Amino acid sequence: MNWWGQRLFAMNTKRWFLVTITVAFALVLILANYHGTDNNVFLYDVLHSGDTDTEAELPGQMTPQNTHLSQDQQIQQQRQQQQQLLAGTDISPFNSPTFSPNLHLFSNNFTCDSQKMENISNDRKVYWGIFAGRRDRLRLQEKYWVQLFEQGLITEVHLWDFTRRDKNLTERVLNKDWIKRKASQYKFVKVIHPKPQPVGFFNAFYQFYAQKASPKDVIVKVDDDIVFVNVSEFKCFVKFVAQTEEAFTVSANVVNNGVIAHFQQALGSIPMSLGEMEFQGATLWQSSTKAYELHRYFTDHPEEFYKNIIIRYWMRVSINFIAYSGRKASDIYNVVCNSKDDGKEITVTASNNLGAVSLVYMRFVVAHVTFYKQTHPPRNNPENLSFV
Repeated sequence: MNWWGQRLFAMNTKRWFLVTITVAFALVLILANYHGTDNNVFLYDVLHSGDTDTEAELPGQMTPQNTHLSQDQQIQQQRQQQQQLLAGTDISPFNSPTFSPNLHLFSNNFTCDSQKMENISNDRKVYWGIFAGRRDRLRLQEKYWVQLFEQGLITEVHLWDFTRRDKNLTERVLNKDWIKRKASQYKFVKVIHPKPQPVGFFNAFYQFYAQKASPKDVIVKVDDDIVFVNVSEFKCFVKFVAQTEEAFTVSANVVNNGVIAHFQQALGSIPMSLGEMEFQGATLWQSSTKAYELHRYFTDHPEEFYKNIIIRYWMRVSINFIAYSGRKASDIYNVVCNSKDDGKEITVTASNNLGAVSLVYMRFVVAHVTFYKQTHPPRNNPENLSFV
């Protein structure tokens, strides 16, 4: 082969090498952006396609009352009270072994008809703040931002850019790009880049609203993997948060939340055939199989989860979807500002040290895809089913 032939061969080889590298990189990006690998996410893909109706008619409003007796008397009184309150409704589990003494009904006179309520008043803002962001989850949540904003139920969506925690560089770039595009697509969506905190990575979120929110405002803290929201009940949920002055935080009725799953089973939402949802929620929190079965049951039987009850709790509950009023924003920041564990401080420390009233509003249902150990089980876990 002469000199020209050798040079032409070298040029072609170099060209094909560059083409191969480019194609390989493109395939990596495509695979990284593929959303069908998580079985739980797939369930909600089906749900969002309209194959499953998750709206349900709710029974009449109830007004539970608490008592202050000895422990044994309180449990017996509570059982009688629950049976009386739930008589004539679709909630009747308290003659069964699923009765839980840990279920404490919150005394209130709150009633709400979302059909008759007006939208957000001009002097109240509702901020939907998301710990962002995994785009495969957020793309399912996006539908609900749009609906809520178009119905006048939220003022702004704040995408808190916590993507720098992604260890995978490709994922980090793609997630950041998705968040940036959403802020360009919707005028009501803003990206917030958190300032470094002396302690606690997420504490910038709570500091921001402590400084920004007025007492009448409502802050909704949402995990990025909330993939279903009962839009029709959101208006009443916000009204309850805004009007219940003693409420420190109010959680939605979250599907796939360890402690709330215990409440759901005690109320007859989750059958024992799915296994016991124990009070501390450890097996659900760690089990990818149990999470998938629960999501499957919810998407098949959503009407079982809507309960007209407000529950008070004193233990640690995962804060996948909580809301609080602006009048509590400074108190919440003061609780979390010196800690790396916002969930523990907001639920356990606030209850024990401040006497904070933490509630679950059971007629407003949302779905949370996975906890960390449900997507990345320990190697010694025999089921070792990683959905992501």
